[in-house]
Amino acid sequence: FLVVLGDHLFTPGCVQQVLRAYADLAASGRSSPQLQWIGLTGACICSSAEVPTTGLLKLHEARRPSPGVAVMVSQMEEKPVRYDHFELPGPGGYLCHVGLDVLPATIFEDLAHQQRPLQSTGDSE
Repeated sequence: FLVVLGDHLFTPGCVQQVLRAYADLAASGRSSPQLQWIGLTGACICSSAEVPTTGLLKLHEARRPSPGVAVMVSQMEEKPVRYDHFELPGPGGYLCHVGLDVLPATIFEDLAHQQRPLQSTGDSE
């Protein structure tokens, strides 16, 4: 399931690269139950000047990502006002969301299983 943000422009090659990466990740997930519900988001390293127009990603581990290597994201924030805590170690820069997300085909079924009925707080609206 591909999610493409409408405020970004992509070349077919960019979309194909993200889809191939997801296929590779999904293939590795067949042998690892922890990876069966993993999604993939396209990302690139950007400067502070680009931050106001994009979303930022924070990695689970404080390290600079290697090109083409999947990493675990712990936080995502769209167009943050304060973003110093997103800065990558090393020569600086930020891990920016490029507006392409690939989710498992079962995403809606998985979300339906996780929904819980709203609990009444006793407040009336």
